Amino acid sequence: MFKPSKNRIGLSTTSSSPTPSSIHLVTGLLVNSEHAWNKNDDRKNESGSWLLNPFFDRLNKTVYISDVLITEKNIVSSVILNRYGTQTWQNYLLKSLSNRDDIDLRPLAQYKKSQECPYYLTYIIDHYYNLPEIILFSHGRPQVHNPHILKHWSWFIDRVQQDIDHHFFNASVGFLSSNCGIYVKRFVRSRPILDLLGYNRSMNPFANQIRVLSVGTYCCAQFIVHRSRILQHSISFWRLALKISIDMNDCSHFEHLWHIFFGESDELDPKKSLAVWYEDAHSHFNEYCPIKVLDE
Repeated sequence: MFKPSKNRIGLSTTSSSPTPSSIHLVTGLLVNSEHAWNKNDDRKNESGSWLLNPFFDRLNKTVYISDVLITEKNIVSSVILNRYGTQTWQNYLLKSLSNRDDIDLRPLAQYKKSQECPYYLTYIIDHYYNLPEIILFSHGRPQVHNPHILKHWSWFIDRVQQDIDHHFFNASVGFLSSNCGIYVKRFVRSRPILDLLGYNRSMNPFANQIRVLSVGTYCCAQFIVHRSRILQHSISFWRLALKISIDMNDCSHFEHLWHIFFGESDELDPKKSLAVWYEDAHSHFNEYCPIKVLDE
């Protein structure tokens, strides 16, 4: 398996714990109902107000916003309305995000049903040779698929920064879902993407990891990844993945495949969930996310 040299991607040779700058958050905001992938879905109200939570002050963040969304018709979330009256998303929140030194705010063309794919894949491609050690990939409204995700992230980052020996989250662990609740198994509808990316070819070192029956993972593509898992693939692989998502004008199939791209087995171990880790570490935590398995 390809292992990039430490000097090639700027890795430190010391054993110190990851600093805040080596843990990065990547997200994208879709805030205009006219361009939402599902107009009946309240995800169109992705105001980004959660990014102003003091918890995120200790993280560097890349936030993608589609240039087609910067209009006078931007949706104003109830949070912004309640707190700032008639002020719009554009003249309050966008300005607030733009003024933050810890936020890299980037315009990015969005497609009707591209969802998170352009955000995640563009970041990987643009930073492939200088990736942070640990990356949190997030939707524009992360709490939708895990109501306790901010609490879980905060605990995770604390543990990583206290872990001098790198036993908690390292290249061996490599991947965790940030979501909880629904675990989906499917295959047929995702197979064409695996074929296009070469998983049916014997020359592909990952091909034998994919059984012909099903793939399984937590809904809906929010996860934590170690950079070593990204670098298992060439940059050309990630460029092709981005092209496929744009050509399909739909990212919904990718949500069932990210864990495979990052080197996990076809059916992700249900214990590789940040919620499960958090609950195991907090025996008195009484707000669990029960797992419901869906077969498609």
